[in-house]
Amino acid sequence: MEKSVPLGFRLPALLFPLLFFVPALPPFVDYPQHMALAGALRRLGDPASFAHTLYEANLFTYNGLFDELAALASSLVGVEVAGRVLIVVSLELFVLGTFALFRRQRADAISYLLLVPLLPSFSLFWGFTNYLLGVGLGAIFVALLARTVGSRNRRAAPNLCVAFVALVMAHAHVLAAIVSLLMGGAWILNEALRDERAGLKRFGRMVHGAVLAAPACVFCIAVHVRQFATHPSTYSVSGEVGFDSIGLKILWFGSRITGALRSHHDAWLAWGAVAVAIVASVAAIRNAERRRVGLPLFVMAAAYLAVPNVFVGTYLVYPRLALSVAALLLSVVPELSANMSRYFTGISAMLAVCTFFVTGAALVRFDAVARDLQEVLRALPAHAHVTAVHAVTTTDGYELPVLQHVAAYHVATRDAHAAGLFGVYASLPLRFLRDDGGPRASWLEGDGHLFSLDDPYAKRFPVRLVVLASAQASLPLWAQTNHRLIAVRGQFVALEEQQAASETDAKHRIP
Repeated sequence: MEKSVPLGFRLPALLFPLLFFVPALPPFVDYPQHMALAGALRRLGDPASFAHTLYEANLFTYNGLFDELAALASSLVGVEVAGRVLIVVSLELFVLGTFALFRRQRADAISYLLLVPLLPSFSLFWGFTNYLLGVGLGAIFVALLARTVGSRNRRAAPNLCVAFVALVMAHAHVLAAIVSLLMGGAWILNEALRDERAGLKRFGRMVHGAVLAAPACVFCIAVHVRQFATHPSTYSVSGEVGFDSIGLKILWFGSRITGALRSHHDAWLAWGAVAVAIVASVAAIRNAERRRVGLPLFVMAAAYLAVPNVFVGTYLVYPRLALSVAALLLSVVPELSANMSRYFTGISAMLAVCTFFVTGAALVRFDAVARDLQEVLRALPAHAHVTAVHAVTTTDGYELPVLQHVAAYHVATRDAHAAGLFGVYASLPLRFLRDDGGPRASWLEGDGHLFSLDDPYAKRFPVRLVVLASAQASLPLWAQTNHRLIAVRGQFVALEEQQAASETDAKHRIP
């Protein structure tokens, strides 16, 4: 029988995602790019749109659900609101799905509180939006799969529901689908070995689960075969694979769960949650009345320690697994005795409260930066071709390069173009009709100190969004002549190269 816990233990994790409505723009690395993809996708059907000349749709993909939903919703509430709502929904789905697994495991109530420090996750702050949505759907899928197969439910409606959720999850992100299918398969196998004595019945459970997961697997394989045939270079990872040692992976585990803040307080809180879960499990294991499902935790921990940074063209794989490993660890915490419960509940509640404070304070501080950026973005000409030139990509509060792709916000709301837009990847729902790269002297978004007016690629973007090291810093030498000042606020300055502006815009309006 599943165990429910009082609302007070569940409420913190349910409320935590709402914090990300606080800043005017969220501090997520790749998020502006996905907003640009959503905005351009919505305009793609208009033959007069610049997006129509630049992109082609790629809706048969396993890396596009977030962008597609944001595009659909943006016609009603605007792309930025749509994106933010989807981020919160993705987190809430993960919370609800994890709660369902906690109930199935009869995990102690402290697990619900300890989930809070894990939510400001690595994937969230890197802005891996499709993966985040896929992981949320994946948690729901694993919970539904375990319940349906575990109860031997053969009715059509529940089984079709599980298969449909799996298929939608696969459309969101292939790595999220792989992670969730591994977890789900391990869960079913573990429960079958624990609860079934007859080998035939154990096999029947596995077949039942495999049938429900089959549509998602077939979908991912079909997408991969199609994309490999048209874009084989996308799946070449030679020179990109990073093999961190097992020691480093263990050492960095806390930062791989979160790791966004320069102070590293988020990582310490995540480590605190893991440590409390381990100590509580050891303290209560003798009193456990029911053997927990531990195989999914073992499988995901082994995957975290074994896989490299890159897999089939997907960036930063193994760090994304840390959240699943930690959540599965929380699920195996047995019920505590009354005396131990009071002690561990107090510690767990303190960790949850500290996470609210640390994350909320960082978001409030970032709001000032976000509002400065927003004002400068609003001042840019509607159809301008824009590039960002960075002195810095980080902020005082965030260690991750949360300002790296900010020029993409211009494309999210305007029928325009920006340097460095995502669109060369085979798996995205929008792809460039033709190569948008060409010769360039530097990667403009990451190497602002190397920016040159003679860069052939830079010439295509006469409007420059300069990100200064601080509000008091002076403009680089190249920007002090032959540029018209459009707007300045805080550390953000918008400039337009006067001599080349009209000529460049005319030349590159239709690439």
